[in-house]
Amino acid sequence: MIKDAADEIGISTDAIRYYQKVGIISPHRGRNQYRYFDEDDLLILRYTLVLKYAGFSLAEIRSVLALSNSEQSQQDKHACSALLEKKATELRAMINNYSHIIALIDKGLAIADNSTTLLKEKTRLNQFVTSIYQDIRKQAIL
Repeated sequence: MIKDAADEIGISTDAIRYYQKVGIISPHRGRNQYRYFDEDDLLILRYTLVLKYAGFSLAEIRSVLALSNSEQSQQDKHACSALLEKKATELRAMINNYSHIIALIDKGLAIADNSTTLLKEKTRLNQFVTSIYQDIRKQAIL
């Protein structure tokens, strides 16, 4: 039932109802009209949450999940492959940016431990932040 699925996956029943409304999942309904979720439905919900975390829209998630549909056209499969390649590129860029931000935080921690270094490092730190900012802007993430 929907409450059990929500508890197992860790999302609200409203979110599950919405995912059903937009066509991401189609749980079986019993005679009592209750929704019943099998392991495939739960797996689809897990995929959905992982892809949302990765920045996919619900429309993009539907496209990715449709890959398992053997009736999908070659054109749809190619479009989905292009989407996955684009998302992978975006995620790699974000990982790179996060690596730079972690380095910035590490520098900030080192400076915070030694106040006399702050004046010496401020210019380099400002340049580093500007560089990270420009990289992010190039990728149109901001």
